[in-house]
Amino acid sequence: MLLIPLILSMLNRQFRSQDSPALWRKHISHWRSNFGIKMVKQWLSCLSLFKVLEIFLLITIALAWIISLIKEIGELN
Repeated sequence: MLLIPLILSMLNRQFRSQDSPALWRKHISHWRSNFGIKMVKQWLSCLSLFKVLEIFLLITIALAWIISLIKEIGELN
């Protein structure tokens, strides 16, 4: 479950050194190197309520970014 640690970290207000923005680039490159179609198929092979919530949350975040980008582009013109 990809987003459960994210959700738990949002609820926990304690700062963890491994969550430092200075390490984000390293974490993203590590995630990208491990990402693949096989991983996605394996993750989707058994849907559960938490996975459905994760998918919904990912779609919501992506839509928020897209809507924000569209608004920003509209204000520039």
